[in-house]
Amino acid sequence: ARNPTLIGVPPGVYHGWMALEDDTQLISTASEVYNRERPDEVRIPPDSFGDVWTVQGR
Repeated sequence: ARNPTLIGVPPGVYHGWMALEDDTQLISTASEVYNRERPDEVRIPPDSFGDVWTVQGR
């Protein structure tokens, strides 16, 4: 990696990611053990926050 970066997302904060380069590597860890009886999966429509996925010129 040219510039490895660690980003912490606090519990309860909606988050997502999008790779900007073909060789992007992402490691995601959970803060709690997965519970099959109560999965923590809140799915919201991708356009709920507006056009946040368009990449502007760098």
